Amino acid sequence: SYSFCTLLSHTHTHTHIYPPVIDVPYISTVKPSQPMQDDAAGLLKQLAAAKASKSEHLMVGVCEEICTLLCIGSEEHLRGVDAGGFVKVLVEVLGMQTVIPELKVFAMRAIALVIDSIPRSGPAAVSHDVIPVIVQQLSEPTTSVQYGEELLKALESLSLDYSREILDADAMPILLNWLTGLGENKDRVHVRIISTIANVSSRLRHGDLPKVEPLLPVLACIITAAGERKVESNVERDGVDFAISKICLMIAHLVDRLGNTEGLFEGISSHGVIQALLETIDPGVHPSPVHRSFVLRTLSVLYTASPRQGISLFTAYNVIHTISRLVTQCSSTSKHASFPPTQDDTPHTPHLFKEESSVSGILDFLSVILPALPVNTLVDAGTLVPFHAWMWEDDYHNLSAFEDAICQKIEAEYARQRASSNLRSVDIVAAGRSYSVNFADMKQRGKSTKVVRAVYRDPIPSHYVKWKEED
Repeated sequence: SYSFCTLLSHTHTHTHIYPPVIDVPYISTVKPSQPMQDDAAGLLKQLAAAKASKSEHLMVGVCEEICTLLCIGSEEHLRGVDAGGFVKVLVEVLGMQTVIPELKVFAMRAIALVIDSIPRSGPAAVSHDVIPVIVQQLSEPTTSVQYGEELLKALESLSLDYSREILDADAMPILLNWLTGLGENKDRVHVRIISTIANVSSRLRHGDLPKVEPLLPVLACIITAAGERKVESNVERDGVDFAISKICLMIAHLVDRLGNTEGLFEGISSHGVIQALLETIDPGVHPSPVHRSFVLRTLSVLYTASPRQGISLFTAYNVIHTISRLVTQCSSTSKHASFPPTQDDTPHTPHLFKEESSVSGILDFLSVILPALPVNTLVDAGTLVPFHAWMWEDDYHNLSAFEDAICQKIEAEYARQRASSNLRSVDIVAAGRSYSVNFADMKQRGKSTKVVRAVYRDPIPSHYVKWKEED
């Protein structure tokens, strides 16, 4: 079966999922010496012609060639490719009644590659209703896991920029069905869904809780299954860490974006999410330090959002007892404390103090819940505040962090506006240019260029910094 780590090493491939059955000879027209944009334009014409002729085998061949071109093409060479033209015809192919199962698989794979590979292709894809089409195809009971994974791959690529469109398309119940309805070989699909949900959660608005709350008990079950899973290699452990980190991000986003929503903390508690997370970091379970740090930082976010409700949750689930056991384990000088050996014969670090992320997670948690000393008892101390990274997304879907000082300015204004339940915007200057960062839709707009880009806030603080009032 697939492991959680499969997604980490997954690359796009154009190999057949089913044995190829070609009744019409197909000859590739892609030549390395031709400009890539010309190749793309030629393939677009061929795809339209194949669709008009209703030759499914020919369409499979052209779609496969499109996938090949997009895989081997550099991002700069693909910049001028007609993304909208490709998506329009490919969406029409998806709407056809087909006999060959692999046709829709390759068509959807091509759409996902268009979104991933061609700069600023998202608006073109969304304008051709690709999100409602994906959601509708996922809702079909006849959709195979192979085809579903291609659909989810494209949805995941769109989820950071177009989370509102995904929510408005009522995708959450469909994603819930996929989380609960899969049989074997489901891990890779689960990770894609969880990653998509985490991205969508970063742009939630007040009133969105009913759309995402049904996911909580299912995620609690996935957390429990991940904690109980027998990890047989470090690679598999990395995969489990990735899945847990995405779930923690989703929970942190829920609290960050919907913290003032009535019933949020009760929902998180009643659906077993806190209990499931605590069970995965129990000293007897031997989670990785990265896993443990993510969970502890998520608990810190819960407390910071509402100390009163946070303490209530921690008391109900005896969180302090678990933390006490972790501290005891970390402070132990026993040389026999070790993680279980793995099948790849790679030993884990025996002493937890050698793993900075594990210790820092515990210290961060304690620093949040313990009362702070009055400022006047310290010398020029200022105030320690959590540092949340703010990032902007480039044309190639890469996230780049703002400078620390800009992050702190954005975060301070975001915290002020969030406290008043009225998210607006803040003006910043980065690299000599002026921008407006809108907190409601999480978009950055260049004041001179008018270019709009997505921005992202890491809801789980990476560390703590000194912040003075005059700053």
